[in-house]
Amino acid sequence: IHQSIGRYLLDSLEKLDNEDLLYTVLEHLNKGIQHLSSDEKIYLAQLNNRAFDKSKKAGAFDHVLYFAVKSNELIDQSVWKSNYNLAFQCHLNHVEALYLSGKSDAINAVLGSQSANITDLIDIARLREIKISALAQQNQQEAVYEALNLLKIMGVNLPKKPGKLLLAKELI
Repeated sequence: IHQSIGRYLLDSLEKLDNEDLLYTVLEHLNKGIQHLSSDEKIYLAQLNNRAFDKSKKAGAFDHVLYFAVKSNELIDQSVWKSNYNLAFQCHLNHVEALYLSGKSDAINAVLGSQSANITDLIDIARLREIKISALAQQNQQEAVYEALNLLKIMGVNLPKKPGKLLLAKELI
């Protein structure tokens, strides 16, 4: 029933270009994910990403997390291969939503879940930036080490504990 209602409302959303229906459409379609084809799941992930952006702009961080989780649930291994940009955006949104809703403790698990699929250095940096922000917000020294590790991945080697000699050398 939810799928039928959701599809009817989705048709109205597209014909009328009415963004106000977006949340209602997703309320129904997200309840019937198991009945969707692969193409429908991809489209639904895109709609959830739209709702994520809309909720983020409104500062509704509980909704941000809901839509990020839903879009991420729709992404399987095949999507990572066929539509990397969408898969990465869903993953990035999920990590960002955890940060924005104060669930920083779950970020490591989500980051690790798809680390093998993310090979682009810029994408790795975008994800790590959120992790570093979460650690810094918690006043954890680990944020500095995470930032140093990211710099190392990017080819910049800085010592964890520079000695007085190195500092003096840099000042000269």
